[in-house]
Amino acid sequence: MKKILLFVFSISISISSCVVYRTTPIDPNLRTYEKVIDLPEKSKDDIYVLANKWMVETFNSAESIIQYSDKEAGTIMGKYVFDYPGHFVKSIIQIDVRDNKCRIYFKNPVIKNIERDLDYRSMRSNESMILTNNRWRELGGDFSNYLQTSEEWN
Repeated sequence: MKKILLFVFSISISISSCVVYRTTPIDPNLRTYEKVIDLPEKSKDDIYVLANKWMVETFNSAESIIQYSDKEAGTIMGKYVFDYPGHFVKSIIQIDVRDNKCRIYFKNPVIKNIERDLDYRSMRSNESMILTNNRWRELGGDFSNYLQTSEEWN
């Protein structure tokens, strides 16, 4: 009887170790987010200053930082980190400004499980990408509202 149980147990372990877990490919439309904002009354310099202020006021994690800023080119780039239960998500944020308009762009999201991962890794599920893309959309809306309602101090 012991031999039969051992045999059945061995077979079940062997079969379960051969199972291939399928992952659903991540929708490529979720990997980036872009929002163009028209600001007919604002100059490139005004938008650039407001975009810098918004990033400083919005990014409250030590890992969320501005890494590149070029006023002449009208570009601000950095890393944005946010958390949701048990994970940190990091992505690149880029803001490009011109006279009367700007663009906010998010890309390259990576995720880290707070308890298990030592470093960030690529996202493997549409669920994580949907949560990330929704957060990017919230930030894009917040950025747009900030630019449209902020007045320069005289």
